[in-house]
Amino acid sequence: MQTIYEMLLELRDSQKNFTFKQIATNLIEFYKHGEFENQEDFAKRNFVSISTLTKFAKSLNLSGYRELIIRLKVESEIEHNKMKSTVNPGQGIKFDVEVLQNITQWIVENSDTINKITDLLLNNKRINFYISPAIANSCKNFSETLAYMGYSTKIYNVAMYSGFTPPAKLGIDEVSDVVNFIIISGPNILSFFEIFEKNLNTNFEKNILMSSPTKVKSIKIESNTKLLFNAQSDDSSFLYRNTLLENLFLIISTKLIVSLKK
Repeated sequence: MQTIYEMLLELRDSQKNFTFKQIATNLIEFYKHGEFENQEDFAKRNFVSISTLTKFAKSLNLSGYRELIIRLKVESEIEHNKMKSTVNPGQGIKFDVEVLQNITQWIVENSDTINKITDLLLNNKRINFYISPAIANSCKNFSETLAYMGYSTKIYNVAMYSGFTPPAKLGIDEVSDVVNFIIISGPNILSFFEIFEKNLNTNFEKNILMSSPTKVKSIKIESNTKLLFNAQSDDSSFLYRNTLLENLFLIISTKLIVSLKK
């Protein structure tokens, strides 16, 4: 299966459309340096509209520019880690072990909160996820696991709502057995969650807020249950955050399965 980077190289070398060739060339340069721009700044750099960036992303079978950048960032991090391991093979292995140890320690330190989350899920069968695009994969996997156990789940990815104009009554349920996961990770994403505030504050006792310590202070959404992304050596990278969440969701799923069997 081709990577996004490989597809960009092909576009750069074979694309007759000058605009698409220019966009591909600039994205390749960003990939090499591991730094990316938001769609507004990138559109200005290439003298194109945001709709043109969306068309470009869709030509790669992606939903839009945000998904394109997320995929490129993940590929860039993977390549960067491969290069570190090549220079010093032992360093890559040591890093992996340290990451898992730090995540395990983080889970142990937050065991009370994790138990509280598990109890909420045991007593409520409808789960909504309000998430950043950066951690969509791990949340999707957890949502599917919950659905397999008989839960009704919905995922609202902020990347789906450009212009801050979500559908009317987005995510509002007229029942009391709804738990809301609000999971925020990634740069320049807080403003997107403003579109959810009205919906989420209606049932704040069952809002589960997960984010970095810095972002939690800036979030207006009310919540009785908070889980901070403050594991040792957490570098906010896509790979680290998704690995952390996958392990967290595995623990919660296991607790649920054990409890439901009783």
